[in-house]
Amino acid sequence: MAPLETPESLESFLGRLADGSPTPGGGAAVAMTAAAAAALVAMVTRVTLARAADGARLVEIARAADRCRVSALAVMDEDAKAYGAVVEALKATGGRVDSAVVAALIRATTTPLDVARASRAALDLAADVAPVVRPATRSDLCVAITLAAAALAGSVRTARENLVHIVDATFVEAVDRELAELVAGGAQAQDRARVALGDAS
Repeated sequence: MAPLETPESLESFLGRLADGSPTPGGGAAVAMTAAAAAALVAMVTRVTLARAADGARLVEIARAADRCRVSALAVMDEDAKAYGAVVEALKATGGRVDSAVVAALIRATTTPLDVARASRAALDLAADVAPVVRPATRSDLCVAITLAAAALAGSVRTARENLVHIVDATFVEAVDRELAELVAGGAQAQDRARVALGDAS
């Protein structure tokens, strides 16, 4: 898969993250973290694939991890735009939550939800490759699991912060239910990986 073209360097992104402006913020940071986790899963899988007798499943895992990475990176810019729209909508209403603010909040909730999905997927893929991972890359896989778990926790927290202000009960219930499922599934994937990796996890 060709690398994703991004308009700014990592150094530039981190500088903007630190400069005190509202965006980018935590949502973009967890998206970057999820992307790094997925990239590590892909790397570990490909190292393992190089010496695998039957690599069909490993090829699938590596390609799926690539898709997770690309998806998470795509969210980084969208998250900043979505949160920026919330800030602008609140300015326009003097801080009052009206329908425009709620619409912006719904958009801003969708981006961390996408990161949570990518993070959960990365954890599942890490658990899938864990039983056959090359010894030299066990620690890399453990780092990937740690990063994906952190990205999942951070994105879930971000999404739930937004849900507090959204009055669309149907949307709130659906998102909250999916977030709970993602958290539970992520925990199960981490357990699977720990069993496979033993003390290395």
